[in-house]
Amino acid sequence: MSKRWAIWFALAALIAVPAAADAQSKNSAEVVRALLALDSEDLDGRTWNHRELRGRIVLVDFWATWCAPCLRELPYLKEARERYGDEFEVLGVSLDTFSRRELRSWMARQGVDWPQIHATGGYDDPLSMRFGIDRLPINFLLDQSGRLRAVNVRGEALFGAIEELRAPAEDTPSR
Repeated sequence: MSKRWAIWFALAALIAVPAAADAQSKNSAEVVRALLALDSEDLDGRTWNHRELRGRIVLVDFWATWCAPCLRELPYLKEARERYGDEFEVLGVSLDTFSRRELRSWMARQGVDWPQIHATGGYDDPLSMRFGIDRLPINFLLDQSGRLRAVNVRGEALFGAIEELRAPAEDTPSR
């Protein structure tokens, strides 16, 4: 590769970095709007909206039974619920297109006992589209005030993120 092409590629990479950061900010803003507009019923008939997400740390988890990386996260979600009890909730959003009955049966067999919204349209479901879901798994971690704090927190990192949100804010000494 010539020196001129190498310089061009380097400049293109530098220009692309801010564009990617702006796109992430825009996506975060869209997610916040989607969270504020959330008004969906879970499999048990409970309506979930932004007010329902306040008061505890909540992980809004978009997933599906056919998604292998999603299934690898299940043990971490189960452990987080056991560890943190009422301080932490998972709100699953299943993109499975089969019936509610089949989803309930699958969840019972796998020990998935947290609230589930069933977005039966998969990626084309209005809820998925509102959140901009174009791949799985995707999750959104909210603090006790319902503010978006992290995106795509997985595995052991989930426990650290929850601990950070549980920790009381340190008081700044006044002078």
